[in-house]
Amino acid sequence: SVINDEEYGKGYSGQLMLSLPGDLFSLDAKGGYYEKPEFTWGYFDLALSGQGLRFDPIVLSGVHGGFYFNCIKKTSSNSEEFTVTPQNGVIGVILGMTLSTSAGEDALKGTFEMTVAYDSENDRLTTFLFTGDLKAVGGLVDAKATILYEHTDMDQYFALNITAEAGLSGEKALESVLGKDMQGFADKLSELNDQFEGVVAGVTAGLGDLSDQSEENADAEDRARAEEVAQKAQGENVSATVGHTEITVDLRITMMKEGKKLDKVKWHLYIGEPSEDKRCKFTYIDFKSPIVSVNIGANAYLCLGNELPNDGELPPIPTKIQEFLDGSTKGAGVTSDDMNKATRARTRALENFKADVSGGIMIGASAWGFIDVDLGLFYGSLEAIAGFDLSLRHMTNMSCMNLGKDPGYHGWYGEGQIYAYLAAVLGLKLDLGFWEGKLPILDAGIGGVLRMGGINPNYFTGAARVKLKAFGGLVDVNRK
Repeated sequence: SVINDEEYGKGYSGQLMLSLPGDLFSLDAKGGYYEKPEFTWGYFDLALSGQGLRFDPIVLSGVHGGFYFNCIKKTSSNSEEFTVTPQNGVIGVILGMTLSTSAGEDALKGTFEMTVAYDSENDRLTTFLFTGDLKAVGGLVDAKATILYEHTDMDQYFALNITAEAGLSGEKALESVLGKDMQGFADKLSELNDQFEGVVAGVTAGLGDLSDQSEENADAEDRARAEEVAQKAQGENVSATVGHTEITVDLRITMMKEGKKLDKVKWHLYIGEPSEDKRCKFTYIDFKSPIVSVNIGANAYLCLGNELPNDGELPPIPTKIQEFLDGSTKGAGVTSDDMNKATRARTRALENFKADVSGGIMIGASAWGFIDVDLGLFYGSLEAIAGFDLSLRHMTNMSCMNLGKDPGYHGWYGEGQIYAYLAAVLGLKLDLGFWEGKLPILDAGIGGVLRMGGINPNYFTGAARVKLKAFGGLVDVNRK
């Protein structure tokens, strides 16, 4: 390509790609040379991959290297993401490789790349970037790490980010949950379903023949239902994850931000974050099927430093507990008082409380268990959640008009919350010929949240609710 561009200047660029059948060998080479009124610049980038060179037990299956002058490249070697930016005085080098074992890539495979850029005009290291991607044991372990030091005219910081996942999923997880005998599992569910059908048949026997089906047809229907249960248990919609762990670590030290040198270096270490989607997760079992679904797990986080997520504010309680306390019709909830009553005392206690958060520590964890069963005739669910959150913040420039003294204790102020929830639903699905629908036997739940804070101002508030609805509404208790 012949280039005449305002940003790049005048010059030439090219790319050569070569691959041999059977993934024996592939090459991707890119290069360019340009002239601008102020300076000339150029680059050369080469990526090689294939079946690799064997140095038992290590196999070198890929190499990536590049040289850049008066320009910088920070993205991966993927040709679709390849971008180079001219920058006078910057010299950059990239070196990377892909390693695996002679036992195969499923046993262990790692891709590593390092980028170093030096700014000769300002006599400083402007970029150091290391990325690593490690997979092992057929995907059982998947870890990624990034180390980045950046020093430009706008920003100066050091960042370390690590994400790691490990656990069984797919067929291996199904075998560990159910064993290899899926038919045996389906037979047990069918047997349980037949027992409930027998109970209902005994109850309705005195009502006479409510349908025009003969006993033979009824038996055939029972067999068809049992076969359907077995097919569902072995269907494509069955999945499982066992012993799965997701951990994220984020360390960041910031010296300059948006062109401004910070008076005090900002730093933080986050092992997960309070936000539900950013916590470290531990899944004991997550099994899904059209008949039975089971999810048991936990999550946690630890954040510390002189900068905290959302300035150290406590995260919201889990949605299921919020809905239950709010009286939502979802789950075990029915109409009741508004959950906002649980937070009004906190609002009053912190009225006119102002401060700048200068750091602290946050920690929290929760555990849960969900079980859902649908056997055609019988349905039920059980839900349980419990957890806590704690935030201890150091504050400056504090004031509290209604206290008459300095809030907190030597600049420290703490808040915490604990919560728990337990709910169960049991019922029958009936088809009596003249009537078809669900007959609830039990719909019960209990849950609550307790929040507190101190010292100066102090507050203590909470909300709890209990619900019991049984035997089609003969028993109906709802208190908050």
